[in-house]
Amino acid sequence: MTETGVDVMKGLILCAGKGLGLRPLTLNKAKPAVMLANKPMICYCIEKLLDINIRDIGIVIGPNGDEIKAVVDTNFPDLHPVFITQHRPAGIAAAVSEAKDFISGESFLLLLGDNIFSEDLCTLTNKFVPTTDAVIMVTYVDKPEKFGVVVFDGDRVSKVIEKPKVAVSNWAITGAYIFGPEIFTAIANIVPSKRGELEITDAIQWLVTNGKNVVTVRTTKWWLDTGSPENLLKANRCLLETSDQEVKLGKECIVSNCQLIPPVIIGDRCTLTDSKVGPYVTLGSDSKLNDVQTNNSLLMNNVVLSNIKPVVFNSIISSYAHISDLDVSDELNVLLGDYSRVKG
Repeated sequence: MTETGVDVMKGLILCAGKGLGLRPLTLNKAKPAVMLANKPMICYCIEKLLDINIRDIGIVIGPNGDEIKAVVDTNFPDLHPVFITQHRPAGIAAAVSEAKDFISGESFLLLLGDNIFSEDLCTLTNKFVPTTDAVIMVTYVDKPEKFGVVVFDGDRVSKVIEKPKVAVSNWAITGAYIFGPEIFTAIANIVPSKRGELEITDAIQWLVTNGKNVVTVRTTKWWLDTGSPENLLKANRCLLETSDQEVKLGKECIVSNCQLIPPVIIGDRCTLTDSKVGPYVTLGSDSKLNDVQTNNSLLMNNVVLSNIKPVVFNSIISSYAHISDLDVSDELNVLLGDYSRVKG
C-alpha cells in the first residue's frame, strides 16, 4: 500500500489515435500534445496517475509518436515511462492488447489520453479489490448515443453497449478504468465491431457475460472527451475555472493599456497592448496581441493577433498563426491550424 492507501499498480495511457475530429489542429500535431490551459493534454493524465503514486506508466503511441515522447520527457524528466507503439489504430481494446507484455499479469489503471476530468482517481482505486476484474468510471449524460454506456440491474452491471441507437441508459463510460489481467482474455475472445475496431465495451461485456466482477464508480464531477473543437474549448474553460489563480501571467510579459478579465492564463514572454482579454482565455507563450478583444478562446504559442475589430470569440488558434487588420461587424469565430494566415 502507498501512503494514500492505494495498492501499487501500473498505469496505461492510450495516445495512438489520429485526432481526426480536431483537424486542422492535429494535421501536424498529436492530439495528446495539443495545449490546454498552456499544458499539453497528456500531462493532465500523467499528473492524475502521479497524484495516487502510480509511477510505473506505459504510454501507447502511434508510429509517429516522437512528439509525445518529447512532450513527456520535457515535462516529466524523471518519470521514464515505457512507450509502446501501436502501428495501426484499431480500437481501444486493440491498443490495450499491445500493452500486454508491459502489464505482465498485473492490475492496471487505464486512461484515454484525450479525456480530461476532475475526479480523483482514488475513487476508482478504492473500489478495486483482488477479486475485482474491472472498475469503470461512469457519468450521467443527456445524449447517450454518443458514448459507450452501462446498463444496470439495480446496482449490478447487466450490459455494456457502444453508442446505442436507442437510449437504454444515460450512464456513459468515461475514459478511466481499472482492469485485472482477465481483460486480456476478454479481448482475445471478441471480434471487430462493424466499424472494424476491437471495442473496449465488447471486452467489458465479455467479462459481464462470463460472470466476472465488474463494478462502477459514478462521478458527478466534470469530464470531457476532447475529440471535438467544442469540447476542447469546454475543457479549457473548466481547467481555467479550477486554476488557483484568476489571472496567471507568465514570465517576462509586457502588458500595456489592457484589461484582463479572469479567469485568464497567459504564457511566458507575451506582449499585450491596447487589448481586452477574457474571460476564459488561454494565451500561449511568445504570443502578441495588439488592439484585440477576445474571450472564451484557446490561443496557442507564438500566435499574433493585431488590429482586429470583431471580438475573437469561441476560437481555437494554433501555434504560429497570424490574424491582422480585420474590420467586420460579427464576432470572429475561427478554428485555425499551425502557421495559418488571415489578413483583412
